[in-house]
Amino acid sequence: MDKNESADHIVSAKDVFKAAQLINPLIRITPLETSEALTRMTGTEVRLKLENQQNTGSFKLRGAANVIANLSQNEREIGVIAPTAGNHGLALAHAGKAARVPVTICLPETADPMKLAAMEASNAKVEFFHAPAYRFLSGRSDEPRSRSSVLPGKRPNGWLRMASWIAGSNNSQEETVS
Repeated sequence: MDKNESADHIVSAKDVFKAAQLINPLIRITPLETSEALTRMTGTEVRLKLENQQNTGSFKLRGAANVIANLSQNEREIGVIAPTAGNHGLALAHAGKAARVPVTICLPETADPMKLAAMEASNAKVEFFHAPAYRFLSGRSDEPRSRSSVLPGKRPNGWLRMASWIAGSNNSQEETVS
């Protein structure tokens, strides 16, 4: 576990810029667009970051890519495992494929078939909640905890996803940031 993984680590501007550099090859530049309705309602300009245009369809790719980029060599070789119903798993599968890190995603049996297919297309191993991987994640398994659990929002590196696009942000209306 690196210094960014400790629970008491305070995220610095240096961490944000490092995260932005690490994830840049995997992410799409997405626009900021002014919301006229929210601007009228609040009396101040409100701009929306259109992360639905990201490669995986959500902002989750930023955090997943940063977590994968910060794994130790041992963690990269062993792989990661995560329970999810969709976007987090899709992002983790995409980032894992790019970094050649084995990814296991645990899904409920009711998971969106399109997301399931996209995860499998990214070479993720998909198991359903009744499978051994879920028992592993829930602590009800005899399997040694060798893989890193990547839970949404539970690792400081994952929180850098939002800050990573703020790093290059300025007040220009036309600007788009990674």
